[in-house]
Amino acid sequence: DGPEEGGGSGKTWLNGEEFDQVIDIALDDNAPSLKLGFNYGDNPWAVAQQFLWRHELPQDHLETIANYLTNKMPSTSTTNSQAADPFTGAGRY
Repeated sequence: DGPEEGGGSGKTWLNGEEFDQVIDIALDDNAPSLKLGFNYGDNPWAVAQQFLWRHELPQDHLETIANYLTNKMPSTSTTNSQAADPFTGAGRY
């Protein structure tokens, strides 16, 4: 819902924000799908939680959506075994 002419940034607009990818989430066969935007490098669990809050959906869907997002994001250096602080993103607790 933003400018249709982008400077070739490869980003997609949703609700006035730019995202690396916007996907449809259908939680029920009888319900319409909802759009979810995310950026590569975002925490999939945080994105899923924000999505549930925004659409007032039950928490039961958190794990399913977070895992789906994890599979949709390009793999990065998440294979390294260092612990990261989930709140600050710092390398160690």
